[in-house]
Amino acid sequence: MSFRKALILFFFPLALGAQTNETSQVRIFDSVLKKEISQEILESKVRDADAVLIGEEHDDTAGHVWQLETLKKLSEKFSFALSLEMLERDQQRILNEFLKGDLTEKGYLNGTVFWPNYLSDYHPLVEYAKSRKLPVIASNVPRRYANLVSQKGLSSLFRLHSPFLPPKYLIGLHRQEQYESKLKAALGHHGSTANLGNFMDAQYLWDASMADAIAEAFYAMGRKIFHINGRFHSDQGMGVPFRLRQMGLKVLVISVFPVNQSVGPGEEDFLQAEVLVLTPRKVAP
Repeated sequence: MSFRKALILFFFPLALGAQTNETSQVRIFDSVLKKEISQEILESKVRDADAVLIGEEHDDTAGHVWQLETLKKLSEKFSFALSLEMLERDQQRILNEFLKGDLTEKGYLNGTVFWPNYLSDYHPLVEYAKSRKLPVIASNVPRRYANLVSQKGLSSLFRLHSPFLPPKYLIGLHRQEQYESKLKAALGHHGSTANLGNFMDAQYLWDASMADAIAEAFYAMGRKIFHINGRFHSDQGMGVPFRLRQMGLKVLVISVFPVNQSVGPGEEDFLQAEVLVLTPRKVAP
């Protein structure tokens, strides 16, 4: 899924269509050594990390299966909390009620609005966390605030007093010139300069919210964090991992994406993350 499509999904939710439950073998690569590694070696890398950030393509079914299986394996060896871009901060209360058993699954699923593919691709992660009594963090900023900034600018946010926002100073604290260039390239040069600046600030708000939620959970709970977000938020160590490292966390970045089964990672791929997880690309019938 392209970053442009991910932006559309966030700001203007669209149905992604039904996803299958297919399972496929994936290949894991160490980007420093540029060689394939085992799941066991990946687990040894996790041992030294405070936060494991998994950048995904939201419509990668095999990637979602791998994420769930990996969470299961890692949580047997390490103390984890699960963090999801796909859940927003104002959903934390109803999420906690479900995790504690105070709310039925039906009540939870009917009680708030989720991403179109939440039930098939992310709810299994939450269900597993519930079964193991793992905390789950709704880390994303509510969409309405990101929309507000993208349309009216960052100044509109500073008039609000909401418990669902990260500390406002964090939004512009860890700006990155390379990240902004990457964002400009992804968005293209359509619209006015002001609109482009608003989109950048909305992106910074998006990242600041996730990084703040992850750091708070890590320092408060003393658990490793297993966080999932779209690849743009973490590839090349930009966005969320950059912010977390400024906050003192040791971060392992994993990029999960589909490729043709006969093709391994290219040189550009090795620049995306410390670990690559390649899933089979679907072939159109």
